[in-house]
Amino acid sequence: MTRLEAIALGAAATLLVTAPAHAYLDPATGAAVTSAIMGFFAAIYFTLKKYYHRIMRVFRRGTADQENIPS
Repeated sequence: MTRLEAIALGAAATLLVTAPAHAYLDPATGAAVTSAIMGFFAAIYFTLKKYYHRIMRVFRRGTADQENIPS
């Protein structure tokens, strides 16, 4: 038996053996997890948006100052 076959056999045996899980997840748990994930991505979006506008404001100021310089 090759090493790959032994690993595959071990993985199959692990998946076939079940143990009782003494846990209960109600529908509110799924809603809370979904809400947390959506909040995480919303926070990242608004943080990036905030810094993007700050950086762009610096670059716009630089170009506006150069346009007002008499030649």
